[in-house]
Amino acid sequence: WTTTIDANQFVFVDASAASTGTGTITDPLMTFADWYKNSATDSSYRNKIIVFRTGNYTASGDINNQPTNVRMESLYKTPSLIGYPDETPVFDCTTAKFFYADGGFDDLYIAGIRFENGRADVANSHFFWVTGVNDRITIWNNYFYNLGNGTSGADNPSCLFISENSVLKQHYLIKGNTFDTILTNGSNGSFLDMYVASYILVEENTAKNCDSSFGLWAKGVHDYVTMRANTMFDNNSHAPIVLGLWSPVGAVPSNQEACWNLLKSTTNFSLRLGQESSPNSTNISAYRNTIIDQPPSIRFDIIGHYQIDANAGEVTDPAPFTGTNTVNNIPNHVGTTGIVDATGHVLDTAAYGTRGYEVA
Repeated sequence: WTTTIDANQFVFVDASAASTGTGTITDPLMTFADWYKNSATDSSYRNKIIVFRTGNYTASGDINNQPTNVRMESLYKTPSLIGYPDETPVFDCTTAKFFYADGGFDDLYIAGIRFENGRADVANSHFFWVTGVNDRITIWNNYFYNLGNGTSGADNPSCLFISENSVLKQHYLIKGNTFDTILTNGSNGSFLDMYVASYILVEENTAKNCDSSFGLWAKGVHDYVTMRANTMFDNNSHAPIVLGLWSPVGAVPSNQEACWNLLKSTTNFSLRLGQESSPNSTNISAYRNTIIDQPPSIRFDIIGHYQIDANAGEVTDPAPFTGTNTVNNIPNHVGTTGIVDATGHVLDTAAYGTRGYEVA
């Protein structure tokens, strides 16, 4: 098979350019404003793939709407913002968050960009806020640094907040991102917050230096949800992974799993299953995780039981691993001391590679 590339679909932006050009790879635009045009309704680059070269960019928003966020309207803008391979474009988001409201952007693709300094002069801080009905969202290989609560922090401050809560959405991939110094410890603060969606993979993400109430949070999602191979280990104080097991539209959450994760929380539960007031759920599993310091929290009876298998846990209280609503077909390797070393490596040679996140 062959692939044909249409060079006209790519628009290049290079902060090191002497002046703004036409947007080709040899004559790139120079600033963020050169492609966004400070307007949500300018369609100069509608549905183009905007490629940013190494450099520093100021995320400058729509000057015609207050607050002046980067409003992304599907009739005028693009779903694709990417960093050039092996380069690091840095977006300073002090004065603007990315706001997707009209629901027309399926196939949203954000990759290879470092987002810094989330806007703090709004009630609830976000890097991305998606309020529309959007299918097929990919957030891949980005770095999110320095986000706080905002002036209030009372309503879901988050790096990525997918807040539409009445229509089922599908196919989200959140993969290979780093969350660093995310201090969203206000009401329902998180790294990632999702409602009413199915077919979700949250994989190979890293968090460090974070004080966020709920971390990676599948809050009000339906089914076929996997939280896999995430490293939430370095200086995090609250729950790194949460399967909320709740639906704002009355669905029964099912087929959700947290597996192969390295999780450490210093002041709150390291893994939460059933954080919300939930209906009965079914087929909920947590297996092959390594959980350190604070134990998991397992709440609410479900249809059947929680399957809690083959985890390794050095925690203050091992009891949740064997609670009355859990089944352990493959026993967990847990205790209060002597289970893992300082890096999270399982010490027992018989358990290494069969319990916890490591593969022998």
